[in-house]
Amino acid sequence: MSPRGIFTEGARREIAQAIGAAERNTSGEIRVMVRARCDADLTGKVYDQAVREFERQGMTKTRDKTGVLILLVWEERKFAIVGDTGIHAKLGDDYWASRAEELKSYFAAGDYVRGLTAVVENVGRELAKHFPRKADDRDELPDAPIVEDNR
Repeated sequence: MSPRGIFTEGARREIAQAIGAAERNTSGEIRVMVRARCDADLTGKVYDQAVREFERQGMTKTRDKTGVLILLVWEERKFAIVGDTGIHAKLGDDYWASRAEELKSYFAAGDYVRGLTAVVENVGRELAKHFPRKADDRDELPDAPIVEDNR
């Protein structure tokens, strides 16, 4: 089944709502992306693909360097979570590893949408602790997940 078959319009709406709610109390920006596969030159290198997408999606341009990208590569059944320098400096590797374990447990049960929304909620809480919303904050990136059937 393709990513669009799993991540239906309703599922994408649910993820977007979770992102919007998570960002309500923070200056951070969260994106979720699902691709069928990695780019040909990055086959099997999901983290490298996530770093590339982080740049492609303009996530390096957030004001406070607090962007977070969750990338799922459907056909490889792998994912990566990338945090920009601002948030990574506050949370570190252990935080991202525990979010990856959380996501892995949901995915193992086939609960992809709930796994993504749960991790988005957790990341949002952490972003709010370290990067609370400022009076002049604006939503810098779209909340809608990106779902590409790039087969």
